[in-house]
Amino acid sequence: MEDAPALEAGGGTYYQILGVAPDAGADEIKVQYRKLALKLHPAAVSEAEDKNPQDPNATEKFQQLQEAYEVLSDPERRSAYDQNSDFIMKAFAESGDDQDFWVPSSRTFWCLLVEACISDDAKSVTQLATQLEDEIWAELAEGGVCGFTLLHFAAFAGKPKACQALIDLGVNVNSKTQPLCVTSSQQFCRPTPLDLTTFVPNKRAREQTQRVLQAADAAFGAVKMESLDQIWLGLIKHQLLLVKDEVKKYNSSVPPALRRVLRTEPRWRQIVKFPGEDAASMERKRLRKAFTVWRRKLTWVLVGDASMDRSSRLAVLAWNLTLFLLSWWLFGFNAFELLQAVLVSIVLMATTSLARGMDREKLWERLPSQDEVRAWMPPEELVESNLQKAWQRLEEATAQVEEGLLQAPAEWQKLRDMGLAAFCADAQARFHEWRASREQEAEEEPEEEEPAVNERRKKTASIANKIKGLKAERDAAAATAAAENGRTARAKGRRRAK
Repeated sequence: MEDAPALEAGGGTYYQILGVAPDAGADEIKVQYRKLALKLHPAAVSEAEDKNPQDPNATEKFQQLQEAYEVLSDPERRSAYDQNSDFIMKAFAESGDDQDFWVPSSRTFWCLLVEACISDDAKSVTQLATQLEDEIWAELAEGGVCGFTLLHFAAFAGKPKACQALIDLGVNVNSKTQPLCVTSSQQFCRPTPLDLTTFVPNKRAREQTQRVLQAADAAFGAVKMESLDQIWLGLIKHQLLLVKDEVKKYNSSVPPALRRVLRTEPRWRQIVKFPGEDAASMERKRLRKAFTVWRRKLTWVLVGDASMDRSSRLAVLAWNLTLFLLSWWLFGFNAFELLQAVLVSIVLMATTSLARGMDREKLWERLPSQDEVRAWMPPEELVESNLQKAWQRLEEATAQVEEGLLQAPAEWQKLRDMGLAAFCADAQARFHEWRASREQEAEEEPEEEEPAVNERRKKTASIANKIKGLKAERDAAAATAAAENGRTARAKGRRRAK
C-alpha cells in the first residue's frame, strides 16, 4: 500500500482525511487509520520527534482523523454520510439538457466567484459581480449548489473582506441552505452564513467574520450548530468541501485570458462565445425554468412541501379535498362540468394557501388588547353628545319632511293652475323671501335659539325616560308572572304528595 498523503490543517472530506477511495473496504480503512494514527497521535509525537517533527497542527489533524474513522468504520453512519453527500456531486455534474441553472457562463462565473470568496479577494468579487446582469447576479448570489450561497462559502472559509464585499453587493446575510439533515428533534438543519463560522479554525478570523456579518443584522439559524451530532457537523463540512474541490477542479480548466476578460471587459458576451448559449437555447432554458418554478408552486398549493410535518400535510390534503367537493357541488356534481369545478377549486386552494405563510403567534400578538381598543374609542360623554345632536338633526329633518308633505297638495294644485314657467318663477321668489326672513330672524333674535334647543333636549330626555319606564314595567310584569308560576308549581307538588 502506498504511503498516506500528508494532511492539511482544516482537513477535507472523510475519505481524503484517511487517504482512501470512496469505495474502500472496512479492512483498508482500518489499516490506513492505524498507519496515520501512529504518525499523528500526540503521544507518539512527543516520544519520537522524527516521526512527525514539530507539527503544530498534529492534535487537530489527529482529531479529524479520529472523527473520520468513527463515521466510516460504522456501516450505518457511513451509509448516511454517503447518501447525503452524493447529491452534491449530482448537482455539480456537467450541464445537460435536464438542467436549467448551469449554463456554461453562469457556471464559470459562479466558480470564479466562489474561488474569489474563499481567497478573500474582495476586488475580484466586486469586478465579477458588476459584469453580470442583475437577474443572473441575483440567481448566482441566492445559491449555487444545494442552497449554498457565495456568502456561505466566504463565512465557512472565515474571510471577512469577501463577506463585506458581498454584503455591499446586496447579498442576503440570513439566507438559508436547503435542508441538509434532520436533527433528533425533527428539525431541518438549514444553516445561515453566521452558523458556518463555527467551522473556522482560526479564532481571530472567526471573530472578525462574525463581526462583519452581525453588523449587517445576520442571525444564527433555528438549529444550533453546537448541539448537532458530530456526524451531521461532519456531513455539512463534507458538502462544502466537496463543492470547494469541484470549484477548484473546474477553475483549473479556465484559461487566464478568459478570467481576465470576464473580470474586466464589460462586452464579454460579444467577445466570448460559450457553447450552447445562443438565443434559441437560452430561451428554451428560461421556459423550462419557468415551468419548473410554477410546477413547484402548484405542488406546494396542492400537497404542501417537505418542510411541513406529516400532520400539516394531511391537513392541507383534507382541506383541498373539501374545497374540491364544495366546488363540484356548486355545479351539481355534473361530470360534464368537472373541469370548471377543478379550476374553481384550484383558485380557492391558491387563495387559502396564503394563510400558511402567516405566523399565527405574531398575528395574535399584533391584535389590540381591550385596553388599547378602549383608548382608541372616544369618551362616553362625547358619544352621548354626538348621539343627541344626531337625534336633534333627525327630528328637524323629520319635521321639514312632514311640513313639505302637508304642503305638497296645495303646491301641486298651484302648479296646475299657473303653469310650469309661472310656478317656477313664483317658487323662486318665495324661496328667496323665506331665506331672507330666516337670516333676519337669526340676526335679530339669536337668544331665542337656546330655549328652542333646551326644549328639544327636554323632549328627547322625556322620551328616554318614558322608554325606561316602559322597560321597568315590562320587567316587573315578567318577574310577577315567574313568581305566580313558581307558586303554582309548588302547590301542585304538595297535592301529589297527599
